[in-house]
Amino acid sequence: MFGNFGAFRKRGSLRYWILYLIYNKPMTGAEIMDEIEKHSFGLWRPSPGSIYPALDSLVSEGLITRREDGRYELSDKGKEDLGIDGASQTDRLKTPESILNEIYSYTQYLEDIVRGDGILSSSDMDRLRSIIRKLQEIEKIGGDSNDDNQD
Repeated sequence: MFGNFGAFRKRGSLRYWILYLIYNKPMTGAEIMDEIEKHSFGLWRPSPGSIYPALDSLVSEGLITRREDGRYELSDKGKEDLGIDGASQTDRLKTPESILNEIYSYTQYLEDIVRGDGILSSSDMDRLRSIIRKLQEIEKIGGDSNDDNQD
């Protein structure tokens, strides 16, 4: 999801983590901290001293609301701020760059898994070979069209 996590975190974009997470489902501050830790693969767990002031600020800006059950949810203004028009994020069109960034992140993750225990099942290996073939087909098609453009 967040391919360049370090740069994302350094820019102080906790607010966008919060907005993204509560877009998917209303959450408490503690649940948001848990989800950020999970999505960052344990690299970062924001403190209550950073989450709750950020939540208060987002409420003050009208981007989120706090429900009676203590969960925060995205307001219509918050959806506009994120550029969400009612379609789920998975339904939104992705650019080739965003897709390639996501693929690259997953390949790094898969590499870490394999380096960790060195084991992929035979069905996983078959699937991986199939994906490699598909990517090679795409590369060939893309390479052919780029060759045409260079004439």
